[in-house]
Amino acid sequence: MTIHRLRPALLLPALFCLLPLLGCGAGGPQLISTRDEIAIGQDAAAQLERRYGVVTDSTMNRRLDRIGRAIVSVAERRDQYPWRFRILNDPQVNAMALPGGFIYATRGLMTVSGLSDDELAGVIAHEVTHVSRRHSAKIMEQALGAQLLVGIATRGSSAAIRQASDLAVELVLLRGYRGYEYESDHWGTLYATRAGFAPAGLLNFMRELQAREGRDPARWATFLRTHPVTSERVKRLQDLVEQIRAGQVR
Repeated sequence: MTIHRLRPALLLPALFCLLPLLGCGAGGPQLISTRDEIAIGQDAAAQLERRYGVVTDSTMNRRLDRIGRAIVSVAERRDQYPWRFRILNDPQVNAMALPGGFIYATRGLMTVSGLSDDELAGVIAHEVTHVSRRHSAKIMEQALGAQLLVGIATRGSSAAIRQASDLAVELVLLRGYRGYEYESDHWGTLYATRAGFAPAGLLNFMRELQAREGRDPARWATFLRTHPVTSERVKRLQDLVEQIRAGQVR
């Protein structure tokens, strides 16, 4: 029986029958498995790379991969995803995370004048947190209908995977992870610190963003559209960095 023929009255019973087969995480059942997160992320990554192309500069890619691997080494769920770090050929300053561990920085970010390893680590750790704490998967679980979730869970519908990957691309390009950005700032700062980078890396990047966003708004437009107000992020990060330096948070 193909999933698109299920009558609406059968969808919820079918979904609840599947729940014992699916993993459960904090905050409720995990309706999209890790395996399917990766499949969705692979499809979404292919879409992004077709749209923008990737930067092949070996020096920039080695830098991004070195920093990304260091962050992943201290992250939750680090062994569950095929982590991959690439640079999109996009002049706007941005970074993004797709489900399954596909992390992107833009050419615009990698060529920001004076961007330190500590600052880049803070930004990438923020994106790694989106994956390790399943933010995109949680949003998709909330947004996708029961029929699509069953189609994904039973691996019977490539169309369901494609629709989920379309949503993942929309998240990173248009909407961002609203509601999860502060959590990613918090845990990303902790990951970066645990990986040996300065705890104020992301904070310093956000301060620099505040200084530059008025001078060159077009270059920072996507970042500003998909993230919370910079001033509020700076305030929260200042408090967190002070706590880390005082040994109150590790």
